[in-house]
Amino acid sequence: MKNFRIMFITLLLFVSMGVSAQNASYGVTDERLELVGTVFRLAEAKEYSMCEVTDYAADIDSYFAEYKNHPIIPYVKELRENYGIGYGSAVITALCVDIRNGKIIKNAAAKQLIKEPRWNNDRFSKFVRLLNDFYRTSKYHDFFMAHKDLFDQAEKLFAESNAGDINAEWFENMYGVEFSLNALYLSLINGGSCYSVTDSGYESIIIGGFYTRGESAVCFNPSFKDVIVHEISHIFVEDIAAQYQENTLDDAKRIYSHLESRLYSKGYHYTGIWSEWIARVATILYFMENDNRGHSRVLVPYDAYQGFIWQERTHDYLTNFTENRDKYPHFQDFVPQLAAYFGYTADNIDRVLFEFENRDPYVVGVYPAPGTVIDLTARDSVTFRFSFSEDMATHCFGVEASCDRGQLYEWEDCRNFVVKVASGAFYEGDVFTIRLKPEVMQDRFLNGLAEECNLSYPLKR
Repeated sequence: MKNFRIMFITLLLFVSMGVSAQNASYGVTDERLELVGTVFRLAEAKEYSMCEVTDYAADIDSYFAEYKNHPIIPYVKELRENYGIGYGSAVITALCVDIRNGKIIKNAAAKQLIKEPRWNNDRFSKFVRLLNDFYRTSKYHDFFMAHKDLFDQAEKLFAESNAGDINAEWFENMYGVEFSLNALYLSLINGGSCYSVTDSGYESIIIGGFYTRGESAVCFNPSFKDVIVHEISHIFVEDIAAQYQENTLDDAKRIYSHLESRLYSKGYHYTGIWSEWIARVATILYFMENDNRGHSRVLVPYDAYQGFIWQERTHDYLTNFTENRDKYPHFQDFVPQLAAYFGYTADNIDRVLFEFENRDPYVVGVYPAPGTVIDLTARDSVTFRFSFSEDMATHCFGVEASCDRGQLYEWEDCRNFVVKVASGAFYEGDVFTIRLKPEVMQDRFLNGLAEECNLSYPLKR
């Protein structure tokens, strides 16, 4: 690839080839990442102030309090304010330096970094010089080593989670190229932020996902497998997406003009929508073909939360790829269709917005009709049938009824839900009530019911 490309996602299951065994830099912490993250945290960069390992965050703030006036801190604030250096453009600096004999020095990757518009040789050289002085005067290495047990625990938690077990063979078959990932780094200071860094011969991802539960127990969020697949997908699709960047830019502008408040708040500009969307499409495809529990659909509401509100449509559109693999042997063969679909989405963005804002399912029919008198003397059981406006997630059984025994819940199909109650199970009284829980009864994209469904039936005994 021609230069560094950095994609940011905020936070944010399961055939494995075990790519974690490929090299010693897979699933490890790195002193450089924690050092750079600490400097940006001291400069009050919000993205590096999200550390959710509470004791570690408190130790950073306490130990380095006396160094908040070190010259690198105002310089980092200047870099953020004047050149927009933060998020990925900050973390990438950690991979462009080495620590040798107690000193911070540039490495070969720095030659590419200084070509990145926000950086140049003078700015980066000054940053490295100040970082080296901060590292030395604050005795950062001593601080890092004092937390070695914590970092070891993080690596162990990650390994035990199996989140890093990725089907490398699928990637090679899907893209027709060798699977290449130089390193996967864990960063406790990153909170939920994750990044992919791509350059010729140097592909790495950095993930967060660590947090404290209770007073001291450190945990890792195993759902970060989604994030890892997404960031690896960036590596594979970035050059593919770049070929269509210019042709899709006007479409991206039109989409962004309607969704700016959603997308901008998550760190996206219209210039990056196309390439980010392609990586999200590739992520959905991975889980469509590597998980038999429908996890690909779980990604849709999260993508929508990030501003990509047309992903429900996208998910269905991808069947045109999965059902025609003889015509599209590799992902890149289908990208012209995706580019056209991106344009179609821009043409119909008003309709997309309408669908999204009215996406929650609702009950369209109930039998018996609400208020019907239920004659318990005439039957052994009573069946209530609910019909829905959308295809529902048939693992959901969110029902409250004025009886707690003798009930049978059943999905007849994805649109019809049945509750059967034995006549002897009804409590003494004149009225039977039944409620569908809107937060539990969800459609296939995990949207809850648009409104309450509370029904009452008079009883005849």
